[in-house]
Amino acid sequence: MLKPIPYKELEDILHAGIVRLNREREAKGIQDIWKEITYKEADSSVVQQTQKYIAEHLTEELSREELAKMVYVSPDHLTKLFKKETGLPLNEYIISKRILLAKQLLSETDLTIVEITEKAGFSYSSYFVKIFKKKTGMTPQQYRDENRKH
Repeated sequence: MLKPIPYKELEDILHAGIVRLNREREAKGIQDIWKEITYKEADSSVVQQTQKYIAEHLTEELSREELAKMVYVSPDHLTKLFKKETGLPLNEYIISKRILLAKQLLSETDLTIVEITEKAGFSYSSYFVKIFKKKTGMTPQQYRDENRKH
């Protein structure tokens, strides 16, 4: 711009600048929204992959470190994502799935409590009984007696 400049020309230049700034802001806003959506989808995908892996390996020992490795995130990040997406801490989710499996085995099979302990992915019968009672309000045997399928 050279001085002096006619007022109308100055006004046009300023208007063009404002329009350009607004377009850049809009583009940045759209980019930010897109990034946020992408991150949310990625987070959801990580949790879904973790849930699938847990379902397929429920009877095995599962550690947060191992699960995090499977989905290429840190254990702390996985724990935070999992709680945010499911509302449950990772270890509680695993226990709830194992208890669900144990309930099914108790009501549909004649397996012993020790066998069910192993098939449901628990290491020790005493721990299984303690957790089962805490989660259901009854011992595995009481649950079996009340829910036996004839």
